[in-house]
Amino acid sequence: MFLITSAAYIGQEFSSEFGRLPPAFLPVGNRRLYRYHREVLPADERIVLSLPEEFALPEYDRRILEELNIEPLFLPEGLSLGESVICALNLLGHANGPIRILHGDTLIYDLPTQAQDAITLSPVDDNYAWAIYNHEQTPPLSQLQESDLVTRRAESVVNGYFSFSDARLLIQSITRARGNFIDGINRYAALKPLTPIECQEWFDFGHLHTYYRSKTHVSTTRVFNQMAIQNGVVQKRSHKQQKMRAEANWFASLPTTLKRFTPNFLGALDDDNQPGYAIEYLYLTSLNEMWVFGNLPAFVWRRIGAACLDFFKECRQHTAPANTEISAEKLFGEKTRERLAQFSTENQIDLDQTWQLNGSAVPGLHQIAAEALAEIPKPEVGCVVHGDLCFSNILYDFRSQSIKVIDPRGLDTQDNLTIFGNPDYDLAKFAHSVVGRYDFIIAGYYQLKQTNYQLEFTLPTTDTHDQVEALFLTRSEEGLDRTEKQLLAMQIHLFLSMLPLHNDDNQRQMALLANALRLYQRMKALPFAEPKA
Repeated sequence: MFLITSAAYIGQEFSSEFGRLPPAFLPVGNRRLYRYHREVLPADERIVLSLPEEFALPEYDRRILEELNIEPLFLPEGLSLGESVICALNLLGHANGPIRILHGDTLIYDLPTQAQDAITLSPVDDNYAWAIYNHEQTPPLSQLQESDLVTRRAESVVNGYFSFSDARLLIQSITRARGNFIDGINRYAALKPLTPIECQEWFDFGHLHTYYRSKTHVSTTRVFNQMAIQNGVVQKRSHKQQKMRAEANWFASLPTTLKRFTPNFLGALDDDNQPGYAIEYLYLTSLNEMWVFGNLPAFVWRRIGAACLDFFKECRQHTAPANTEISAEKLFGEKTRERLAQFSTENQIDLDQTWQLNGSAVPGLHQIAAEALAEIPKPEVGCVVHGDLCFSNILYDFRSQSIKVIDPRGLDTQDNLTIFGNPDYDLAKFAHSVVGRYDFIIAGYYQLKQTNYQLEFTLPTTDTHDQVEALFLTRSEEGLDRTEKQLLAMQIHLFLSMLPLHNDDNQRQMALLANALRLYQRMKALPFAEPKA
């Protein structure tokens, strides 16, 4: 049996950025850390994940844990690590046979899962008070003291994985050590020596700066991008040459007053086959990870929203040239009709066929698109735009309480390089994360059942998510003069137009369609409002 120890909450340095979470629930590459744990553990063994007793396990996580065959085990809070291990083994009735323990804030790709009575080590060059293991000394396991940190920084340290052949002896040893985990292991090792095994592929998520460094190694990148992160610099390349040139041009051409909202641009990378550019790497978290996987209170999101509004307003201070294409018909209408035609052909979907969503009838997709387009406002002038301002492209700096934006589009509807466009498109992209819950769908956090043109669809939500959404809608109307109905109309087009882009996953594709229908129902339920004079 494998026990993933995650029954204590992350420390204050973490909780200020993610909220109160167990370590195995930290976001990494648009997934929880426990999903990476599952990938390195044997498929045929029992896996138990300990959690704090008062932790409210989200329903979508409960479902994923069940799919992964990971058993959540809730333990009383306030226990030491050793007491937590004893409590878990007693509650599980696991007093015989082997037990393997993996700390919830660590990930080891070259894990020696078959080794018996073993402890794994990895080299480090950080100055944390790690534990070290030397089987030639007594006791073999000890905490690295603060006075030793300078002289012993490069040693191999205990990285968080332990294999014991005798669970009963482990329980007895930790009990005799009065719940002290390190002393308990030393007592166990005195009777059953532990073999130290060196691991090279260890990633530590237990400290804030090692979390960000480890995250760079395991986060995923879209297939068409090649990203290299080294010495604080991100080099991004792609075989999509115009896309890379557009992004580089956007960073290079940005007005000075907007550069505070971006990482430092370090220049274009000239390559005929795979052009790209380099920017400063920022050890910050994207909004989508905080929104989907975090547990931040609404007042923190209020500060984040204020920082985003600051960016919107600054962009609008830089008016686009008169010939800039800002037509809502071209940006929303034409693109949606083209994408729907492609979706219809690929999936044999009748665009005039009515749908059923959660038991209620909705019109065909042609009619929905037409009704939504009629609600989309027509801006008088363009301005600087990001072009893809969804949560995954926005980083938040808690220290300066400001945002940094990455991965701009930098193209107009004709694929010409530009930093200008329709300001409503950025707002719509932002709204499709807040109101449209796009990032939940991409993360797989939804439930969907389909029978022909009948869909049953639900998305998770919390009081905090609902409060943040309401605040965004208020600020959008008061600060940017865009109503809820207008925002919903633009989002409907965004979700409809992205359907063929997700043809690699039919379930996700249909979830995006169901979400467009949900937003349409919500738009139609709003009361009619007289236009402003």
